[in-house]
Amino acid sequence: MDVIKITQKIISIPSFVDSKTNESRIGEFIYSYLKQFSYLRTRRQKVRPGCFNIIAETKGIPRLLLAGHMDTVGPKQGWLTDQFKGIIKGQKIYGLGAIDMKSGMAAILASLSDFKKVSGLSLLFYCDEEYDFKGMKKFISSSRERIGDLAIIAEPTNLKISNAHRGIIEIYFSIQGKSGHAAHPELGKNAIDGMTVVLDCIKNRLRDFRDPVLGKPSLNIAYIRGGLYQGKGIDGLGKEGNNIADFAEAIIDVRPTKPELTAKEIISWIREVAQKNGYKVLEVLIRHNFGSLYTDPQKLGALKKILKKTLGRVDYISPSSVGYGDGQLLQDKF
Repeated sequence: MDVIKITQKIISIPSFVDSKTNESRIGEFIYSYLKQFSYLRTRRQKVRPGCFNIIAETKGIPRLLLAGHMDTVGPKQGWLTDQFKGIIKGQKIYGLGAIDMKSGMAAILASLSDFKKVSGLSLLFYCDEEYDFKGMKKFISSSRERIGDLAIIAEPTNLKISNAHRGIIEIYFSIQGKSGHAAHPELGKNAIDGMTVVLDCIKNRLRDFRDPVLGKPSLNIAYIRGGLYQGKGIDGLGKEGNNIADFAEAIIDVRPTKPELTAKEIISWIREVAQKNGYKVLEVLIRHNFGSLYTDPQKLGALKKILKKTLGRVDYISPSSVGYGDGQLLQDKF
């Protein structure tokens, strides 16, 4: 199969994650496809029930890892073509995950037929990149895995090198104030006001963590809610205007650029400012706590030569223009 047909084939296999669908079917296809190459030793690595990574290796000391994630985001409304057909219009293929990153996986798979004999090559096709990075976490947790000198993840970059990006820290936290009658707000401690003070503090302190290469970190307030606490759950907050809100919760997304900026550091700010202003921190949950990625361009000589020969140029993507990529976990591990 050529790269176009492989791309269309894997687009036709839904690999978003919900209660009925996951990466198992596309994983079985890739596993079977790799088994045709006698120079590869191919195996599955269980990640969760019914879901697995596929790892393939040649003989020899590992030198290069080519990797791609099998999952996509969920289907959306508004498509003008069937999301699972891989329809070609002009010079483009349309389908869910065509860019991110089924065409990248197809490029890896199609290239394998060009070799009669190769050594030092490893392949990783992994699950759950779009959600909680479970596939990559599983891969790096195994002492058996090695990646060699260079890892390339076939994410869409418009043929530019993405050698750097910011990290990702996601934190949920809630604070408690003191309720009372709205006619005398000075007698209570409004938790919504307290949340504002805490978030302003985080925003201000992030200015001290600018990196000369990766730039400044960012703060996104992804979710916030407050009111009179009446019990847990979506309907557990009173909304009456005559009460002082004694509960507030938020989810923040921080994109760090320096290793000193961690979830632990941010949580220490939250606790310090809340206590200083008379509020109690009730709960703190960390969903993500991953640092930034940076690969010195001087280490990419072979890759730059290939791009120069093929494209006539070598371009880089700005670290601040891309999101977090779990290739950073590979860099931290290996």
